[in-house]
Amino acid sequence: MLKSTVISILRSFTKEEIIKFDDFLKSPYFNKKSAVQLLYAAIKKHYPGLDSPELEKEKLWCMIYPTKEYNYGVMKNLIHELTKLAEQFITQEEYRQNEIQEFANLYKAIANRNLKTVLDNKGKNLEKVSGDDYLKKINIPIEEYFHMMAKIYETKVWNTHFHELKVSSVEDRYLTEDNFITGMLIHLISINYSTNLFSLDVKNKTDIDNAAAVILESITDGNFEKILSFIRKRSEAKYIILKCYLLAYKAYCKNGKTEDLMRLKDYFYSNSSVMPVLTIRDMDVMLVNTFSLMKDFTGDKDKELREVYKFKIKNELILDRNRQINSLQFIPWLVIFFEEEQADDMRLFINHYSKFLIESDKNDSLLLAESIYNILKNDFGNALSLLSRVKFDSFVLKNLIKKFTLLIYYEMQDYELFLQSCDAHNHFLNYAEKENKVERHDNIKRTRELMKSVNSLYILRDNPTKEKIHYIESEVHNLKMDFKKWFLRKIDELKNSAH
Repeated sequence: MLKSTVISILRSFTKEEIIKFDDFLKSPYFNKKSAVQLLYAAIKKHYPGLDSPELEKEKLWCMIYPTKEYNYGVMKNLIHELTKLAEQFITQEEYRQNEIQEFANLYKAIANRNLKTVLDNKGKNLEKVSGDDYLKKINIPIEEYFHMMAKIYETKVWNTHFHELKVSSVEDRYLTEDNFITGMLIHLISINYSTNLFSLDVKNKTDIDNAAAVILESITDGNFEKILSFIRKRSEAKYIILKCYLLAYKAYCKNGKTEDLMRLKDYFYSNSSVMPVLTIRDMDVMLVNTFSLMKDFTGDKDKELREVYKFKIKNELILDRNRQINSLQFIPWLVIFFEEEQADDMRLFINHYSKFLIESDKNDSLLLAESIYNILKNDFGNALSLLSRVKFDSFVLKNLIKKFTLLIYYEMQDYELFLQSCDAHNHFLNYAEKENKVERHDNIKRTRELMKSVNSLYILRDNPTKEKIHYIESEVHNLKMDFKKWFLRKIDELKNSAH
């Protein structure tokens, strides 16, 4: 079978794109080689799988040149040409999705040709794509939109000043500045966030290593407020979006505190209606990760994350911008269903979102999902069997599997296996601690609290006095541990047999 980049690209095509690419190849502006059209015609017969034995180079050659002897060099060049054209096609498709970039390029091209009347007509369209009402409709990253708008207004200002020899509009100059500053700050905050998130395991990391952090740290809170007030004079929506990003920056950087995070959450949820979908998605990701990683959060983190989940469902934010979901996005929601004892809702969630899981960890994610569901249904033997087949590489997910194993052994009342599992789990945690990865510290601490508390449940079960139950219950309420709701349910069960 033909193994080539072009096959991978063609597999990604929708049925509509398969037809459009045919038209693309027939356009002499892009392609003048009929043999390339014939090659594509032979390949597309086997769409969507494109894995037929008929896709051998020699067999495809016979479809193109039935009377000629196979020529490796010519065939290689044809495949290369088709690959380049497929790449050009998806570039064009991507470009056409970005209405603002297309408008900006056209606007600049018209200005460069000094077509004043045409430019004036386009200026009327500019008003439509630059207002607050249009912001909600954009389908590109918000910083990219502001960057393109800044370039458009910059083109307009310079064209007026140099080509028409007039003083440019004060409003146009301010709009150039507003869009540039808003886009730049949002982009800096996003880059700073990503740099911090993806370097959590870097030892001895400081903000000095992060150029975006240095720039942001140099802007005082007072100057941030001044910038916001300038932006607000001309655009309420732009002001709201920028303020939300600044609140996010303060929550996850600059020694963010619980009150900073709650301020971000409240402001974001109250104002999300004016934001475009991609901005809502990006802010939601920042919010969730900041909740998850904040070490000194003083509120009820599980309660807050449940609210986040409800917001995600309401706004269809479970999937990422490519309509996919990976294990680290999929499984936390299963844990929430488990804590809330919502087996039916969990089943609906699994059935709906399993088809969007990325292939690399889909099987393991679904095995774990079925195991958790079986725990809720009290089928502990099957849950344990499923869990033993899950093989994740991530520390967080490996640790989660081990924690669920402990819960299952408790439910099965097998103290010996529980102790053996605890011993192996402690070795695992000790090794993880030696790697000294910052993002693991809280996870490890919460896990150790869980192991200690479940062990106390075993001991308590042999002699469940009211005094002991009350003592352990009050201790657990003040602990930061995983599966606290599950633990408190087990406490309630013991109360019924207490003397």
